[in-house]
Amino acid sequence: PGTPPGLMSDSQSRDQPRLESSAGSGPSTDELPQDLTLFVQNLMEQMQSRFNTMSDQIIGRIDEMGTRIDELESSIGELMAQAGINDDEAEEAAEARPADGRGRPGATPGLPAPPKAGDPSPS
Repeated sequence: PGTPPGLMSDSQSRDQPRLESSAGSGPSTDELPQDLTLFVQNLMEQMQSRFNTMSDQIIGRIDEMGTRIDELESSIGELMAQAGINDDEAEEAAEARPADGRGRPGATPGLPAPPKAGDPSPS
């Protein structure tokens, strides 16, 4: 007695729903569609439950990332305030950067560029 096509054997995961017959020799032709319907409904409910769990986890992580971004923006604002840089100067410095996003090495927005090696020091 092998497992009918589409049905799970005993060696498959016990977390998965299995179609079992109430009769010892196998399901009758009248019971098979009903059992298959119940099997499919159970499987769909499990999939919906897992989808909802994953969806909730993703939404939670997105919310956490939003909070971290807000904290980062706040920290950057505080650092800019400590450095005496206002938003207009920061925007001008960002616009002056090359398209690849790299600025001059050692350059800080709102501050003069450091002297190059070999340049006489300002007096």
